[in-house]
Amino acid sequence: MSVRNGMGAVLLAAATVIGGATVGAGTASACTAADSGLECASDGFSAVDTVENIDVRQEWNGTIDKLGAPTRITTYFSVNGDPERALTKITHYAPQGLVFKKAELRFEQAIDSGNGPSVELTGTVDTLRGAVTFTAPDEGWSFPDLGNRRGWIRLDVDYNVLRRNSGDIGVTFAATGISETKEWLARGTFSPNLTIPSPAGSSDIEPGLGFGSLGAASN
Repeated sequence: MSVRNGMGAVLLAAATVIGGATVGAGTASACTAADSGLECASDGFSAVDTVENIDVRQEWNGTIDKLGAPTRITTYFSVNGDPERALTKITHYAPQGLVFKKAELRFEQAIDSGNGPSVELTGTVDTLRGAVTFTAPDEGWSFPDLGNRRGWIRLDVDYNVLRRNSGDIGVTFAATGISETKEWLARGTFSPNLTIPSPAGSSDIEPGLGFGSLGAASN
C-alpha cells in the first residue's frame, strides 16, 4: 500500500507538514481565553491525500455558531481506474469536545453536485480513541459509474461542539484490495479563535466531556 500527499494540504490557518500529514499550529491546545465570555470560531481547513488510486479530500468550513451548536466535517473519496474497487470501512477521528450526532453518505456525479442517492449511516463510537466507524454492507460502497469515469463518495459527519478545545481531525478507510490505512489521512486542525461575542460569564457545556482524541498521534 502506498500513501502520498497528492495535492498537499491547504489550511486557512498556519500549518506545518510533518511526515506527510498536515498538522495545524493549534494542535491539541485550548482557546487561550476560555473564561473571557467569548465563543470560539475557526478558519477551517482543506486537505488531500492519496492511497494507491483513491483520493481522499477532507474539508471543514470553520463555522461554529455557538457552543452546543452543530458543525459539519465533509470527506470526499474518488477513484482513478479500477472500477471494481469499493469502500468497505471509514473511520473518522475528532478532537475532544466534539460529540458525534449523525452521518450521511452521498454518491455524487461530481464533487459538491448535490445529486445522487444518499444513505444515513449508523456509526460505532469509540470514546477512548475519539473515533466513529462506519462499516459498509457486504457489497461495499461502490463509486458511481458514469460510463467513462467514476463519481464521488461524500461523507458528511455532524458533531456538536461542546468544548473550546483544538485538535486534529483525520480519517482512515479500507476498500476492496486495500487494507485499512493506519495513518490519519487528509488531516487538518479544528483550531478555534476567539472572535464571536457571547454572553458574559459563559462557559463550556459539560466541561468534563472526554469524547474525541487529542490529535497528537495517528491511529
